[in-house]
Amino acid sequence: MRGLKHLRISQARLEGQKESSDLGYQNGSIRQKEGAWPWRISTDLIILNIPQPSEYTNGLDPHAHGFYSSQLWGYRTRRPQLTTTSPMPAVSAPAKVLVTGASGFIAVWVCKTLLDQGYHVVGTVRSKSKGEYLQNLFEKDHGKDKFTFIIVADMQEEGAFDKAVVGVDAVEHTASPVTIMADDPQELIQPAVKGTIGVLESIQKHAPNVKRIVITSTLGSIIHDKGSNKLFDETDWNTTSPREVEEKGRDATGMHKYRTSKVMAERAAWDFVDKNKTTFDLVTVCPPMVFGPVIHDVSSPAAFNTSMASFMSHTTPGQQGDLLGAAGSWVDVRDLASIHAWALSNPAAGGERFIACAGAYTMQGVLDVLHKEKPGRTDVPIGTPGKPTPGRTELDGVVFSSAKAQRVFDMKFRSLAEMAPDALQSLKDKGLRD
Repeated sequence: MRGLKHLRISQARLEGQKESSDLGYQNGSIRQKEGAWPWRISTDLIILNIPQPSEYTNGLDPHAHGFYSSQLWGYRTRRPQLTTTSPMPAVSAPAKVLVTGASGFIAVWVCKTLLDQGYHVVGTVRSKSKGEYLQNLFEKDHGKDKFTFIIVADMQEEGAFDKAVVGVDAVEHTASPVTIMADDPQELIQPAVKGTIGVLESIQKHAPNVKRIVITSTLGSIIHDKGSNKLFDETDWNTTSPREVEEKGRDATGMHKYRTSKVMAERAAWDFVDKNKTTFDLVTVCPPMVFGPVIHDVSSPAAFNTSMASFMSHTTPGQQGDLLGAAGSWVDVRDLASIHAWALSNPAAGGERFIACAGAYTMQGVLDVLHKEKPGRTDVPIGTPGKPTPGRTELDGVVFSSAKAQRVFDMKFRSLAEMAPDALQSLKDKGLRD
């Protein structure tokens, strides 16, 4: 490996197809000498033991835990996981897991799934009332001691998670702004980045037993504008939204602002783990629109997140709007929660990024499956049945591959026909729909 200028690592992209990704050190060279060096580069297919470089040029820090992102970051390439230790062991029940933002739509399902699998769960909430709601929700099936909560009123505060991480074995970080209505991009970016870095710093300082953190990212950190009818996978990174926000600021679209916040938060997490000698590893999960049964504390449709607000409005008679324009990719919240839980217990998940996507949808397709389930129903609009065919990938011009998650976790995603009736019934059970 003398005179090494770059590494080429072949990664399986599709069944029967491989693509070579350049993971090289850009704008420089690394000259190496004999001697063991405890860094490894690991991908899905290979592990390379890298001898210690004798000279560093163009800013490579010999004392850093990993290569800086500006030096090892190719377009469409996720930098490999560099570690100084063996992969972290899996975190299995009855370990104690911290779930941040536990009262949210996704997080409450993560809590429930972990509890169902035998874990002890500590949830961070912004108020006592939200914590008590969760305790009452879980007490019937899991008793009083399996779920506890701690109040974190503002996750941007210095040391906000210091107390919450003490004594836990793993962390599920789901807390982040989920809205596209912000005027100033920093209203989304600062909480997302500060919250993510804050919990990582708290783990580093106060939680030596933590083996793994799973962070909820989004497909918005993956999709970009390079080409149409394109297959995206975990090697893709959104460079479009950050550029749009940088150029237009407040005039950027709400979606670009939100996606930029998630891109920056996820990249900050990978950089933190790479540059610090962490005793834990990182997993990120990237979902699209998330639909499914509502079990969190919500008293009005105005309090819904973006995805369920869309489901609510389009399935309510007289309020359905553009049924074909409301299209994209989706996942059932229960499947997403399962991936979060499996990401803790599966050793192969460590240091990996996962797309969690069931496929494409239109709200017309959602209405079609609801009417197929109960012909003649009048509680949801009819729209224009069968136009277009539910799940047609041309709707948004792109396809997201969940092959990696399906392979690693040996899973199958729920269908629209399984999700939609359960989601609608949950709204009725909450008194939000007739």
